[in-house]
Formats: sequence, C-alpha cells, structure tokens
Amino acid sequence: MINIYGNLFEQVAFDAICITTNGFIKNDGTAVMGKGCAATAKQKWPNISKELAKNLITIGNIPTPILTSSELPYDVLSFPVKPRTVVCNENKTNVVSHMRKQFKPGAVVPGWASVADLNIIKNSAEHLVNLAEDKKYKRIVIPRPGCGAGELNWELVKNVISPILDNRFYIITFPPRGLTKTHYHSL
Repeated sequence: MINIYGNLFEQVAFDAICITTNGFIKNDGTAVMGKGCAATAKQKWPNISKELAKNLITIGNIPTPILTSSELPYDVLSFPVKPRTVVCNENKTNVVSHMRKQFKPGAVVPGWASVADLNIIKNSAEHLVNLAEDKKYKRIVIPRPGCGAGELNWELVKNVISPILDNRFYIITFPPRGLTKTHYHSL
C-alpha cells in the first residue's frame, strides 16, 4: 500500500479509482452519495447513484465496478465503508457526530448517518484484492476509507487494511498546503 497526495478524480495513471460508499438505498431507487468523494462522483456522473443501487441490490455491499467506460481513464469502483442501516447504540458512538441528536438509542439509523465500520472496511479491502485479480487491475487508488464522513482515525484504519492491500493499492489524501501535484510516499 502506497500513500499519495492529490485529487482522486485527476489520477489518470490508474486502472481504477474507488469511491467510498454506504449501503443505503433511497425510496427512489438511488444510493445515497451525499458526502465526500461520493458526492463529487455523483456531481460528475449523475447516474452513478442508480448504478450503485443496482449493484447493492444484486451483488451486495461489497466493492463493485459502478462505472466502466472507454471515455474515462479508469474504472470507478465502490468501496463500502458503512452499512445499509445500524441500530443506534446506548451512547450513540456509532452515529456520526452531527446526526447524534436525531436518533435515540435503539433507533434504526440509515447507513449514511452511521460511523464507518472497520469490519466493513476490512471486508471491502479483501474483496477489492479479489476484484483486482479478476479485472487484472495493476494500480488502484482509494481515498482514506472511513476517515472523512465516516469519522474514523486514519491510523486505526491503516492498521486494519495495510496487511491486506499490497503495492497495487494507493491511498490518496488531499495534498498539504504548498504541494500542488500528486506526490508519493510510502506508508
């Protein structure tokens, strides 16, 4: 696993980019893609939330190709970090901080409002390795899974996925101030 700085959507030297997702499907048949790279992907490709919802229904909440096109420099894959729903725990720590007032302990919380789940992230990493093998991907870029709208700590997530993801997988972070182009460094 290699760490890079840059914009996820400008990485043309990759076979695939991953969009971190949750498993929740709205009544209109589209997947919720309201924050972070998922929201940006939905702005760039308005039908992507319908494609993701189809995959969630037919394949499940695992990494899948959601866009493949000769017009794009890469395939776009889902990388689930959150469930479809979760039951709010007693101290509400499994609900993202800005939504905690909306739910009482025991309430069913939509996945988009839950904190990212390390078990889902680990499962996604394992499935992504298999998908890379099947599709013959040599270079895949992933944003820090669960660390934005999922509210997890990167060091915690890194310890879970680094034994799974080899050097075909690049973890991307927006560049620190003063660094404008993609920059690579090892983790």
